[in-house]
Amino acid sequence: MMTWQNAFGAVVFLITAPLFISPVVFAHDHTNLERGIPIEIEDAYPTAFENREFQGILRTRRTEEKNYEYELVPILEYGFIRNGELELAVPVRFLPGENNDSGNIELEALYNFNFEGLLLPAFSLKAGIEIPTGMNATGWAPAATLLVSKTLSRGSWFHALHLNAAWLRNSDAGIDERLNRYRITLGYELRLDPNNMVLMDLQREQQKERKNESNLFEIGLRHQWNPLTVLAIGTGVGFSDESPDFRATLGFQRSITIF
Repeated sequence: MMTWQNAFGAVVFLITAPLFISPVVFAHDHTNLERGIPIEIEDAYPTAFENREFQGILRTRRTEEKNYEYELVPILEYGFIRNGELELAVPVRFLPGENNDSGNIELEALYNFNFEGLLLPAFSLKAGIEIPTGMNATGWAPAATLLVSKTLSRGSWFHALHLNAAWLRNSDAGIDERLNRYRITLGYELRLDPNNMVLMDLQREQQKERKNESNLFEIGLRHQWNPLTVLAIGTGVGFSDESPDFRATLGFQRSITIF
């Protein structure tokens, strides 16, 4: 059986390997917001057609019980059709006690229905499934998310609002767990200059445990390091009993130019 040390080493290798790939083909779309890089908000636009991208997320949070939890998430993203993308992620978690569900495979597909107009926002639908391949995992977990994006100003600041409304299902819910739950995220984007943007969001999410809900405010910075690479850093604070005290995130995106 693979130990968590081996799993950690494998994930670190996957995250650092793209740094040594020579930049040859596509430039990265710095303005394409991805969930978790560095905060939870995601825009309604997919990656470019046939673009291949590697993403990495390193996250830590302190729970209301004052425990520290860590998560490392490698992600592969591919623009498989015009206006659509596929994502493959394998989150590895390091929690106090048993690390249930660490190593589950997550598959998601996003399709964009339209580009925004003068008044009409852009709409996308994202559907996914979490496959119980990890530690002590049971049950499949489907999810669906409506993504809405609207630019408020096309001047130098390029303000934009984003809304993510997600439905999540726990097909193997226990007696004290929800079978269905929701996650609502409202986000704001502000472009400082061509290479830097500030993001903020407010999220409300029902937890798996009944009667538990999380409220989180986050702020983050995305920086385009070079035409193929984006670096991101973010932090968040919770403001309800079941919310994390704080959360910090480092994010990384790199366009894959081999093959």
